[in-house]
Amino acid sequence: MILKKSFENLCQSYSNAFRYIFINEENSWMGAFSEVLGKFNKKTHHFETMSLAGTLPVSESWSEKEIEEQKPVTEYIRNILKNYSEGSKESATYDHISGNIKHLRTDFNAKIKPEDLDEIIQQLHPTPAVCGIPKDFCKEKIRELEKFPRELYAGYSKIESEENIFYFVNLRCCKLYNDSIHLFVGGGITAQSSPEKEWRETELKSEAILKNLVIIDK
Repeated sequence: MILKKSFENLCQSYSNAFRYIFINEENSWMGAFSEVLGKFNKKTHHFETMSLAGTLPVSESWSEKEIEEQKPVTEYIRNILKNYSEGSKESATYDHISGNIKHLRTDFNAKIKPEDLDEIIQQLHPTPAVCGIPKDFCKEKIRELEKFPRELYAGYSKIESEENIFYFVNLRCCKLYNDSIHLFVGGGITAQSSPEKEWRETELKSEAILKNLVIIDK
């Protein structure tokens, strides 16, 4: 596999996402994803985050299932931020396009105390979108039932610049070995979920990585 070319393809395909590649001696990680766990402006002390959940092909219309999937994520974030800011702002829910798929997105903006930033991030993560509700119960069941460790998947990366601190949730990614690839994607399971539709959703998400890989036959 040509890592450099694969990563260039990923960057071109997802220009509005956070793209990364980590390389060490034995294996590498590569990903592209749109979910911002947090963005903190060091000068103004404004904190931004988003509720991003529900997935469909761009051409399809939202159903009750996707709308209900995103609601608890939005409520979860809203309830956390109200404990740290009196004037948090919330946008209307809108479509977020990411390559061949779209998500439902609601943005939040609040002025917070810098000393509360780490605590807010720890409370936000993992969000219901990657863990479920109630969080403690769902985390326990994920550890019990999932047969493959998530490793870096559904964790987050912290990037700091002179003006801002960013926290990006690590979704739609892959672990690259010398002779194989592990893709990491997931779906939001609710009482209204269709197993066939959830499987198709994970296949669509996997294309974000698969279609950009450059493989060399040996």
